[in-house]
Amino acid sequence: MYASVKPTVGRLMIMTDEKTVTKKNIVSIVSKGFMEHQKNVQDEMFLFEYEKGIQPILNREKAIRPEINVTVVENNAAKIVDTHVGYCFSNPITFVQRAKVELDKETDKIKDKDTDGQKDDMKIAVLNKMNQEQKKSSKDIQLARNMFICGLGYQMVLPNRKKKAFSPFEIMVLNPLTTFVIYSNDAYREPMVAVTYFIHDDGTISLTAYSADYIFTIERGTEPDEYRLNEKIVPNVLEMIPIVEFALNDRMGIFEKVIPIMDAINLVNSDRINDILQHVQSLLWLHNCQIDGEQKKNLVDGDGVIMTQSSDGRDAKISYLTQTLNQTEVQTLVNYLQEQLQQQTSTPSWQEASGGSTTGAMQLSNGWQCLEIYAKTVEQLFTEPEMQILEIETAIMQNDKRDFGGLEDIEISDIEIRFCRTKTYDLVSKTNALVSLLNAGVDGLTAFNTVGLFTDSQQAWVDSEKIINAIQKKLAAKTETPKNDTQNPMANANANTDENGNGGVNNQPKDKTEESLQPSKVAGVVED
Repeated sequence: MYASVKPTVGRLMIMTDEKTVTKKNIVSIVSKGFMEHQKNVQDEMFLFEYEKGIQPILNREKAIRPEINVTVVENNAAKIVDTHVGYCFSNPITFVQRAKVELDKETDKIKDKDTDGQKDDMKIAVLNKMNQEQKKSSKDIQLARNMFICGLGYQMVLPNRKKKAFSPFEIMVLNPLTTFVIYSNDAYREPMVAVTYFIHDDGTISLTAYSADYIFTIERGTEPDEYRLNEKIVPNVLEMIPIVEFALNDRMGIFEKVIPIMDAINLVNSDRINDILQHVQSLLWLHNCQIDGEQKKNLVDGDGVIMTQSSDGRDAKISYLTQTLNQTEVQTLVNYLQEQLQQQTSTPSWQEASGGSTTGAMQLSNGWQCLEIYAKTVEQLFTEPEMQILEIETAIMQNDKRDFGGLEDIEISDIEIRFCRTKTYDLVSKTNALVSLLNAGVDGLTAFNTVGLFTDSQQAWVDSEKIINAIQKKLAAKTETPKNDTQNPMANANANTDENGNGGVNNQPKDKTEESLQPSKVAGVVED
């Protein structure tokens, strides 16, 4: 019998009715959250194993001819996860300046930023360098894999243990099997407590719970209700929870909704292999024939022989009993299942593109455009928790004694998160678009961000700012028209010339006599 699996419906959002977290209620909050977290762990373990290839088809039981029971795992789950992680996060996430305006704290009015020093550009470039030192790009990939597999991912930011490191903070990716966040049970859904834990060899568990005010340590025994709070409670100097939860839509993994389709594909492919084996090991039918035991062993190992006897004992027959699947119909079913799998998960196809061979046509026909749309959705879901990570990083810098050149006071609203993909894709068009934007007078950083040509557009702008500003000023000076043309009669030497470059002297209107000497461009027409 084919093993069935209870469908998963996303990870539970753990909540509490408590309005504040104190020494008196922390144990009850964490113990209740831990029990609900275990429900998520069961689903997460199944999804992690499923992505690795441990799928229900491996437990299949075959009642008829059980000796021929091949189980084939076509690991579409891993293919879907690898495709989405690679497409969305293969290039590093960087930060750029959002806009060159700010709120004047003295007058409460919007004003332009100091464009001479470009201080915020340099600050954000330094922030990108700090995250690069922390290998944020590789850690984002680990985080994304957790998100795409089980729907949840966790990052933790703490003060750097290495005091001489350039970055004052340290970024860690936590295991969703041993981490959870408890939210307030109201409309705000604010994080109240974040918990991460590890299990000892003897089965006991050490939990560390972070609230905005304190850091608690709780020991859980082998009994379900055995919790003990460590009396040494540490104040949280950051005044914010250092663990941030990332979640996909419905808090579900990317392949979770199509598990029944993937199980069906595994079943069909396994039966196709079994059909081949059963054809090779077909049963031998002996009708009105008798063979002894030694002869039977020489025929298909003795287990594939069927002997029958008719009443009259005549008309002896020997033949193989074969029945094979219609491979054309089976392939049609497989193609349909694969198509539904790709459409529901926004996964592109690797089949040859139909229709035009241009880049846009291939994107539309093979599903890459759908993948791009889904990646845009992931970006928006990723942005809010990433902004929380930035707030924690700035809080750590504010508590550090070193001078970061004002970076610790930068406003989070001034930072824009940039997801970089396919930087060299359609390079000529992007380069032409960049030149056109710069020639039109568009701000250089805005142009860099628009065309998506650079992996780190903020750093590229910092490196290119002086030369681009000089080029734009030069272009602006050329396009300025003098107020009095008599002072500069040659301001535009081609103003009164025709399409062939013929015109009067000193920019005067063209002589009509000169025009009459030109031959007609229309054949067979005589000029008057």
